[in-house]
Amino acid sequence: IEASLHYIRSRPQNAVCVDQPGLRLTWGQLKDSVAELASLLIVLDHDPSQLAERFAWYKLEPGTLLTGYYEPWLKASLTPDATYKYPLYGVPDDLKVVDLGSFHPRWAGQKLVYRVEGDLVEPYFDRAAIDGLGALEGAGEEIAWATDPVDVFFLQIQGSGRLDLPDGSFKHILYGGRNGRQYVSIGKVLIDKGYIPKEEMSMQRIRQFLNERPDVAEDILFRNPSYVFFRLADEGPFGSINAILTPRVSVAVDRRMVPLGSVVALKTSLMD
Repeated sequence: IEASLHYIRSRPQNAVCVDQPGLRLTWGQLKDSVAELASLLIVLDHDPSQLAERFAWYKLEPGTLLTGYYEPWLKASLTPDATYKYPLYGVPDDLKVVDLGSFHPRWAGQKLVYRVEGDLVEPYFDRAAIDGLGALEGAGEEIAWATDPVDVFFLQIQGSGRLDLPDGSFKHILYGGRNGRQYVSIGKVLIDKGYIPKEEMSMQRIRQFLNERPDVAEDILFRNPSYVFFRLADEGPFGSINAILTPRVSVAVDRRMVPLGSVVALKTSLMD
């Protein structure tokens, strides 16, 4: 709650943070509400009725989708060897990003990711070029090495994780940037090619297939040209308000309905 308040206080207090039928709030009003809740935490355990007496609760209808976020752990090393040989890259020095909205209003909110080749502006290297042709080899962009290329791929899908290092310590590995290429779901590719029936599709099933079919695994992975780059950190992972995610507490929201930093009460079933 304190992390949420820190974010809410950073917003323009007179600006509207939610405007839906039956509820219109400014960031200042949201701050007052969350701050009052924080001041009541010490008494709520023995007097939970305060939640009903002091606050008006708004129900989301027709309900909300609740999914799970997980932090994958990878066996990895900060130096390469015969076991740890699949690189994890930081953001390359030659990767450039430009805000297209600064050139024309019609491109507002759009960014171009590119590299410069001589006098030409080129799309940044895709997955096949990086992992298949070694486009970044020798550039010194590696920040760690993993034991399994499929682990690296799914870390990129997830966006962050932890590296389980050989000495028993760990490092957080967080999202740093991407190559700007279109994301292609390899799950859809596997369905379209008839490798996996649609009704069986899951992350676990994709992993199983890639492990069982090394003859086609690389080609399947290369069908997704999007590539994610990382950075190492001692803390993480971080959410949209730049606060560390708290297990079973932090939730993702549609900010058109629920402003970032809000407090929500959820009734759901949690599965490990």
